[in-house]
Amino acid sequence: MKCSVKLYEPLYTLKAIDEDIWIVDGEIVEMNFKITQVPFSTRMTVVRLENNDLWIHSPIHLTPQLRSEIDALGHVKHIVAPNKLHYVYMEEWSQAYPDAKLWATKGLEKIFDNSSSIQS
Repeated sequence: MKCSVKLYEPLYTLKAIDEDIWIVDGEIVEMNFKITQVPFSTRMTVVRLENNDLWIHSPIHLTPQLRSEIDALGHVKHIVAPNKLHYVYMEEWSQAYPDAKLWATKGLEKIFDNSSSIQS
């Protein structure tokens, strides 16, 4: 069956929204629910704070090119999983940026290897 979810290309590259705010679109992920799977497009937001630290909201898959673009902006210090639908790549980002503070909704700390670093 053909997926009807639209992708917003180009994928895995920063798109400026405003000064110090970018979005990055990623691939479609399938979320498993009890009776079905539902496709979702992925999109994260990157905000550069006044001190040049980066705040990553709803991280997507971290490709080498995307990591290079992110690193050129500043230092990743906050990685946010706002709810149970936006955590798929949180572990990947926490491994790439071990000094970043992880922020997640309650209940998500159970899925991470290093749950002691999760803030809720």
